[in-house]
Amino acid sequence: MIRRFSNCSRILSELTTQDCWTRLEEIKHRVVGSEWSLLDDGLSAYHAKQYYITLQSVLKNNTMAFMNASKTVDGKLSQFQKELDEKFRKGLPVFPGYEFIYCTPMSSENELSFDGYDNHESISEFDQNLMKYTRDFFRRRMWTGGDIRFSRRDSGLHYGDAIRLVEKVKRMRYMGSDPLARSFKSFVDYERLFLDEETNSVISSELRRIVFLNDTFHEKEYVPETIDNEADFETKVTPSHVSNMRVSSLTFNSHKIHYDRDYATNVEKYPDLVVEGPLLVGLLLQSFHDNFGEHEMAQFTYKIMAPVMVNEEIRLCIKEMGPTNWSLWIDNGLDKNILKGKLKCYSKE
Repeated sequence: MIRRFSNCSRILSELTTQDCWTRLEEIKHRVVGSEWSLLDDGLSAYHAKQYYITLQSVLKNNTMAFMNASKTVDGKLSQFQKELDEKFRKGLPVFPGYEFIYCTPMSSENELSFDGYDNHESISEFDQNLMKYTRDFFRRRMWTGGDIRFSRRDSGLHYGDAIRLVEKVKRMRYMGSDPLARSFKSFVDYERLFLDEETNSVISSELRRIVFLNDTFHEKEYVPETIDNEADFETKVTPSHVSNMRVSSLTFNSHKIHYDRDYATNVEKYPDLVVEGPLLVGLLLQSFHDNFGEHEMAQFTYKIMAPVMVNEEIRLCIKEMGPTNWSLWIDNGLDKNILKGKLKCYSKE
């Protein structure tokens, strides 16, 4: 028996399956190939410091006192502050993964979906006359994976650079025969290209995949699995509500599942607030940089397999697979794989 939408204000009950297919194809025709352009005339090293401190607060289990360590004595900077300034200064390379906090969408509130997230590349109808989104063909969305390609340090993104971001929907596909069934899924892949404002050449690129679902969350989506216990490096961390909120702010992400507990638990049926993707990926890449920094990252491809709730302990794992290949993953240390990724590094030769 196919379970259909119930009490979903965004999907009109009078729509038939054929009506939905017609509208979904219209959405696909409008969205795929659409392109948006944003300019950041100077990538901020200060925002990078805030992201760094957020990540390190989780990785160091809140044992670091950044402001106290930054206290001046007789007007002189502390050694800690000098070292931090040396890591994040105009002209220095942007850390791999810090692209998440730059050139983020600038949607006004009326452009957001019912779940608080950006709607310009979603499975939603747009009324040109009203200049607003009028109907969403989903009940929940999740960030399920991506691919980030980094240039070499000397030719990559640098703090202070003027960067033009071009964001483009590459593909949209549907999984299922009945778009009103709860099992129906829609996948959207979109590309983010970071271009040098003067030369228009691509410096860094990122591909993201979002899945739109008709069903709310339920634990039975995820069955117990065997986890890999042979990491070269591992550490257990617990992302907090505060770290999640801080990364949401830095990435201009207003998805309600990350900060509105009432919405997350009562509407989308999660057990708690959900940790956002840029925090999970950021923790993995920062761990790699902190422990294997002599290797220069070239490409990170990953798949998010299960959500993480705030205050849930997770395990970050790193394993060398070859001279330039690494396996990076996140699990709960027991029976749940959360994220699996493959990292390629540039050859040292």
